[in-house]
Amino acid sequence: MIKLTGSKQLWVSIFLSVMVNVQFSTVSAQRYNPSLERQLIREAASYEGRGDLKEAERVLRLVLSANPTSDIGLLAIDRVLREQGVLEKILPLVNDYLEVDEDSPVAREVGLKVYRDLNELETLKESAEDWLAIAEFRAEPYRKVSEVFLGAYGRREALEVLRRGEQALDGTSQFSLEIGDLLIELDEHDSAAIAWAKGIGADGSQTSAVMRRVTALGDEEQVLVGILLDELAQKPTTTARLRAATRIALEAGLLEETLELASTALQGLEGQARRGFLTVLARETEEVRRGDKVALWAYESIREQASDLTEIKALNYRIVTAALGMGDTLKALEAQYAIADALPRENSERRRALADGLRMGVIRNTEEQIAALEHFKDEFPQAREIDELSVLIALGLDPLDDEVLAKSLLDGVDGPRSDLERGYLHLANNEIDLGKESFKAAVPGLPPHQATEVLTLLDLLERLQASSLEDVARAAVFEHRGDWEGSLILLALRLIEAPNQDKPILLAFSAGIAQEAGKPDQAAKFRQEIVQSYPESMEVPRATLELARFKGMSDDSRQEAIKLLEDLIVENPDSMIAPLARRELQRLAGG
Repeated sequence: MIKLTGSKQLWVSIFLSVMVNVQFSTVSAQRYNPSLERQLIREAASYEGRGDLKEAERVLRLVLSANPTSDIGLLAIDRVLREQGVLEKILPLVNDYLEVDEDSPVAREVGLKVYRDLNELETLKESAEDWLAIAEFRAEPYRKVSEVFLGAYGRREALEVLRRGEQALDGTSQFSLEIGDLLIELDEHDSAAIAWAKGIGADGSQTSAVMRRVTALGDEEQVLVGILLDELAQKPTTTARLRAATRIALEAGLLEETLELASTALQGLEGQARRGFLTVLARETEEVRRGDKVALWAYESIREQASDLTEIKALNYRIVTAALGMGDTLKALEAQYAIADALPRENSERRRALADGLRMGVIRNTEEQIAALEHFKDEFPQAREIDELSVLIALGLDPLDDEVLAKSLLDGVDGPRSDLERGYLHLANNEIDLGKESFKAAVPGLPPHQATEVLTLLDLLERLQASSLEDVARAAVFEHRGDWEGSLILLALRLIEAPNQDKPILLAFSAGIAQEAGKPDQAAKFRQEIVQSYPESMEVPRATLELARFKGMSDDSRQEAIKLLEDLIVENPDSMIAPLARRELQRLAGG
């Protein structure tokens, strides 16, 4: 590419100017050349980009002299003249344009903005009225005049222009969203909601635009939503507006109103339109907190008219999920067993469906669940779920009042979970040796963390005797059933009368239960007593480590925690607890 510098550039510029004038004279005399106009617009943009505004203005004037109605030329020279601070120079060019096309929205808007920015407000009004007088049934002139008036006169005048447009166009909703926006700024929120409801349109096409506006208001949202819903549901209305109201109510979390509006909207829908509405509604509930009630209604409504068995099964799965989400176990079970009933006997999917139904129903009538379990065992005698399901139903029984029934549920059932539950049932019946045997049988098949807990309990049962043994066994049953408070009370009473050699064991067991119950302060007190009162006991190392962890959580007792760990490591350097203590000490010292 050849680079021109100095005098060569000057001569090229002069040459181009001459050629431009010659060509435009020819164009004006013969016909307009749009290709040349585009070329000159690019040339003007180049001058403007380099900061040569005078040259840019000169080229653009050439464009407009050949084509006074060039929108891009007028907008470009408006920008260039504004940058030069000689805005008034645009007005003759605007007038030239309007002489050719008096209704041009570009020229009209440029002229209005110039009068506004020059503060020629009387002329601004006259020019605006001239344009509106020829607006006929077009919305754009009213919208553009309103935008300019907003900056020149304020919200009231801008609103008045839109109101005039609304009246001129036979009550159109084209201006309703902007009218609502201005009313919000004027703190007339009720009127704004009514305007927005109108702006949604008979076809509901502006629902998303209105929802964005309502959401942006924050605290005022609920009040506005109520007015919107009333307006949208007010007769005469359309199905589309009712669907819009349903969506707005759902988005606002008004679930009862959502169901009422959706039911009304559904009356005007049939076939695919009905299904589409319900499908979209159900999908939208996934993004709404506590929307399961609406989803359940939607899926049940779709199922009412479904005929395809595969579709019905899929809907039942969704109904189960929605019903469980809102806590309606009965509906969930009905749908779950409907899934199972639609499948052939001894089918693996049917087995899983029935097992899921049994899991859901553990809190229902015990006799029904036991009967359902027996039917399941008859149909699937080798099912791996029998172990788990037997335990779940047994857990629903009172271990102290229904241990015979609970044991009968587990008779003949093999598996680690059944063995574990049998062990606790034996403990509840004071059959401690049988309980220990069941625990030992369960350990190999349990997850590691659960196996560790069972082994710890077995160790306690081996080390204790007489009344302490019986009370720990019963306390273990309470703990297993989630009655931590009852377990701690039982152990506290035993600690009063227990011999000294049993007390650190009872305290350690109490500390573990308190920790599990979310009472770390109480657990720390038990461990503190072990460390201080029974320093020679086997429970001291573990109690010291856990006590140090508790104290290390507070800056006030961090140093005390460090001292506990240092003493523990010195006194038990080769114990299994020492590596854990060293890591904890390193963490505390580093923090």
